[in-house]
Amino acid sequence: MVAILTAPSFPLVATLLLAGLLVQALWRPRWITFFLMLVSPFLLLGAPLAGWLIYQLCVPVYSASFTDKNVTLTLEFFRANDLVSDGLDAKVRFLTLSGPNGRVKYGMQGWDWIHRARTSVYATENGNFAVLGPDYEDVLIDTGQLTTSHAFRVASQDWTYLGAFDFVRGQNGDHDRSFRFIPAAEQAECVPTGPSSGGEVWSPRNAAREQRCPAA
Repeated sequence: MVAILTAPSFPLVATLLLAGLLVQALWRPRWITFFLMLVSPFLLLGAPLAGWLIYQLCVPVYSASFTDKNVTLTLEFFRANDLVSDGLDAKVRFLTLSGPNGRVKYGMQGWDWIHRARTSVYATENGNFAVLGPDYEDVLIDTGQLTTSHAFRVASQDWTYLGAFDFVRGQNGDHDRSFRFIPAAEQAECVPTGPSSGGEVWSPRNAAREQRCPAA
């Protein structure tokens, strides 16, 4: 085999020379100071923007938890990010189960959590959990295998209603409402279907489904 050596292209040589000159120039303390002064306005403008983006993506607007038999369910609501895509399709509801076997996180559909937050929680007959959200966003959570699956065409008559995540009005009405888990002892079972309810007879707990649930 004969090795063929080719001469490097002019753009590559020029780039390497410029990079070498830049390194030599910045090696001097005065040039380092000049370079920092040159880029500092961009850093000052970019730092708040980067912090805002991180806050939007990582910090939930509302969060509430419920613990039962060493297992904790947490529901978090995030802001819909529609800067680069359609915010209507974004998953901004996240359900997390944490227990002795580990944790599993599930992104639920339903961007309009401001008006449709109610999410009901059940204990199934085999020791797992079922979570029923708006628009038939129904989930089964296996606490042993740490897996999630869609709850459809499953028997639910032996489930035990534990309560629901929802907003609770304060003394000033909706102006100071809080998001928390409402135990079954405080409020009757109700699963909101929304205006697009199509009479899903195979959906779990169908008898408890209403277009709108009473405000807490």
